[in-house]
Amino acid sequence: MSLLQINLSPEKRLGESVQRKRSVTDSTGINGTTVNFKKQSVIEYVARSIPDRLVFNHKAQLLATSSLDSPIIDQILNVPLRENVNKIIHLHRHSSLHPNITDVEFLDDVGCSAAIERAHSRDLAMFFNNESTGMYKSDICRLAQLALKGGYYADNDLDVLADFRTVIPPEASFASVIALPWKGPRNPNQIFQAFLAAAPHHPVILSSLDKGLEFYKGGNKTLRKLLGNNVQGSALVRVAYEEWLGNEMEPGLQEKLGENKFKYSYLLEEARLKASDPKIQPQIGEGWNCNIAVLDRSQHKVLAWSHIVGSHSCLPK
Repeated sequence: MSLLQINLSPEKRLGESVQRKRSVTDSTGINGTTVNFKKQSVIEYVARSIPDRLVFNHKAQLLATSSLDSPIIDQILNVPLRENVNKIIHLHRHSSLHPNITDVEFLDDVGCSAAIERAHSRDLAMFFNNESTGMYKSDICRLAQLALKGGYYADNDLDVLADFRTVIPPEASFASVIALPWKGPRNPNQIFQAFLAAAPHHPVILSSLDKGLEFYKGGNKTLRKLLGNNVQGSALVRVAYEEWLGNEMEPGLQEKLGENKFKYSYLLEEARLKASDPKIQPQIGEGWNCNIAVLDRSQHKVLAWSHIVGSHSCLPK
């Protein structure tokens, strides 16, 4: 199975919007006297630039009840990933925001290859097919998925704690995370694109796809120097983003001057929590990626842990 498209509810969709509530007081004049009734909640809808849809990918179809074409060991290893993806879907299906997300796309390698060809080119799809490292294949696939239809992408092992839309302004057409600083010569920080969201056909996403093909063809020496031998999406997206914006990455809302359609972007941070950050229950695990948060410090909110306990870099105690 190459594509699993889910509509979790037959309810009427209200479009890409964010719910805002305000209180009003009903009043009725009776013989010149004003009678005030109890306050009611009035819902206002503000259009979102990023469509209300969730996007995932993996070499195998995790949302299928079984993957008989996968080796037994892969089926066993996929169990915690499948459970986590379903948790993310459930969280957004029962979000306090409206509309709840009912549009979910999950692509396996076959579906990814087709999406990359539609979004970019047959050449890039062929390089994807020949790429041997799964995480780099996923990097390219998520870009194609967002280029075609937009939405909110999450890694299968991203431990999501809250709906990202609670902090991302509706006018933002691109959103992601500034990665935890790296040690060594590859600073500045990269994009932690375990969470990546965009409107369809966003210039940053399209440029990242272009740069991916340039890397594979070997014509861009700057990219080769930056990436070495691996097509790291975290670096591709950072370079594409800063070229598009004309500035370095900063947390929060950033404005692209002279742009109308894709004017605003929003970046969160990946970081170890400080004493001044929100207090939440820590993960009970061991590894270099345990207890690393994805947060919005301006709104004092933790949205996710960078990896679930049970991933290769955050093992259960």
